[in-house]
Amino acid sequence: MTTDKAGLQMKYFVLNPTKRGEFGKASRYAVLEYARIIEKTDANLAADLRAWVDQIMMGIAEVDFGIEERLDRAAGREDGKNG
Repeated sequence: MTTDKAGLQMKYFVLNPTKRGEFGKASRYAVLEYARIIEKTDANLAADLRAWVDQIMMGIAEVDFGIEERLDRAAGREDGKNG
């Protein structure tokens, strides 16, 4: 931690892995790295964190690439309702 008055001083650092763009990407990488490091100490939490990032990535992919619409078309549904 920096003690210089002009430097960055903090106890916590908040990430937002749900954001799109470079900041969200960096946040997701940080969560995955944290999961990797704690794997031996808390395998369940590590698995939950990985699953969370996977879920976020699927949501981003759906928005960015229109996956839901393509799945609907592939399934013969033209109404845009998945299911």
